[in-house]
Parts: sequence; C-alpha cells; structure tokens
Amino acid sequence: MAQDVLPVAAAAVLQISVQQTNGGSEEAGKVAARAVSDAFGVEVQSLVDMAWQLRQVLQNDTVAISSMRCLKVYMERMGCG
Repeated sequence: MAQDVLPVAAAAVLQISVQQTNGGSEEAGKVAARAVSDAFGVEVQSLVDMAWQLRQVLQNDTVAISSMRCLKVYMERMGCG
C-alpha cells in the first residue's frame, strides 16, 4: 500500500510547492494540479485529495518547512517511515 501512495504523495508535495510559488491562489492550485498530475501520471482528484490530506496533517504549515519534509512527516504518520 505504501508504494501505491508514494507517487501520489510526491506529486501532492510538488503541487503544494508550485501553488505556493505561484501565489497560493485556488486557480494556481488547479493549474498546478493538472500539470503535476500529467507529469506523474496520477489522477487529478487523487492528487487534490492527497494535497488536502497533507495540509491537514501539517495543519496548513507548509510554508515554514520544505516540501520534502512535508512528505517525510506524512509518510512517517502513515507508518511508512
């Protein structure tokens, strides 16, 4: 299961980073989600759901720490690390 989640989680981390880099707007998030989902070969809705889950786990504190740290913390909390 953890290996199935990893590509979506990695894509979600990148999507969050791209959205933040582009001003953090909802529109920037949609554009980033489409581009990242295409690049990773994952479904847009799965990506959006995972990004939401990451934000919830991190209590929306994705600016203060690196995206890779977000992924690491999430994977640890999922029992994968």
